[in-house]
Amino acid sequence: MLALYLPSSEHSQSERMDESKPTRKSLVPNHLLKEERQRRNWTHKNVAEMISLPNPQTVGRWERGYSFPSPHYRQELCRIFGKSPAELGLIHREAAQRTQPATHSESAQKPEPTWKMPPTFTSLIGREREVGALCALLRRSDVRLLTLLGAGGIGKSRLGMQAATEMRDYFVDGACFVSLAPIRDPHLVLPTIVEALNIQERGTQPIIELVKAALRDKRFLLLLDNFEQVVIAAPFIEELLAVCPNVKILVTSRAVLHLQSEYAFPVAPLSLPELTLRPEPALLAQYASIALFVQRAQALLPTFQVTQRNAPAIAEICVRLDGLPLPGSHSNCSYSKVTYKRCRKNNKRCLTPSPGVMISWIPWNNGSSGSSQYSWAAVH
Repeated sequence: MLALYLPSSEHSQSERMDESKPTRKSLVPNHLLKEERQRRNWTHKNVAEMISLPNPQTVGRWERGYSFPSPHYRQELCRIFGKSPAELGLIHREAAQRTQPATHSESAQKPEPTWKMPPTFTSLIGREREVGALCALLRRSDVRLLTLLGAGGIGKSRLGMQAATEMRDYFVDGACFVSLAPIRDPHLVLPTIVEALNIQERGTQPIIELVKAALRDKRFLLLLDNFEQVVIAAPFIEELLAVCPNVKILVTSRAVLHLQSEYAFPVAPLSLPELTLRPEPALLAQYASIALFVQRAQALLPTFQVTQRNAPAIAEICVRLDGLPLPGSHSNCSYSKVTYKRCRKNNKRCLTPSPGVMISWIPWNNGSSGSSQYSWAAVH
């Protein structure tokens, strides 16, 4: 059913004049009214019904500063919120202008968007569908918090960074990657975010208020990486989102955050070949796990190719890694060549490749235990 809202005859002439399109100089958003409404989880329609306002969109216009409520509606707003006019920002516009700082047109030029993402030096392989799905979710107005869920080393961070890059034009005020990997104390999460955003601390103001003030009016993406070890700090996320309507938060974690606003996005391993089929080398390279293996192998040996001879060994290596992106892409790997006739020390089952096949073993730690694991970067 289409609802048609007509202007009420109770509107005063002064309010109808106020609702005409204001000049840029006269635009003074009412953040206090908006914060009080959001704190109670009220919609514009809820407020409109409680004060008998015909058009709920008018509440949004009051909050954005495009119009100013008449004395009757100012009184009604104070009644339902239980606040004074000053506490709701319901002083007259001219008075507000005398106390407000300079508007955009009078102040310095708008600063450049913030863009803080770790550099990437290789293309993302096998995640085109996931990137597209992530971008579609981030464009939805009802999706404010999105958690990328998956095992360690599955590629959540890289996937999140790629989605942020694809959405750079959408988040006009920028994006910031915040690494929580070294953090174990939940109380250090907010200070880490403040440091990443280059927010200057002022006096005794709570840190969460500093972050709110910095992001309140921005269309911004915050990417919080490795949240699983500080998941107890998660409630601040919804507190931040409540007062920053155009901010979205993308989280990578091995565990859900258990927040009402959370949308979970499971990240699956890369596609794997079926070992029993033994496909041709050209077909084998179509699997994302194999393509990533070849990419990293060619970084070590530019002439490397998948051949009939090494294809079975490469396929089994990728299957053993369960489709996880190769630890060979980690920057802190060390390499040592050994003959591939040996078994993996921590595995009872042995691989039996063709004689003379060589591999590079890479020690790495997936963060889940103190013991090192081994995988391969190249077969030739």
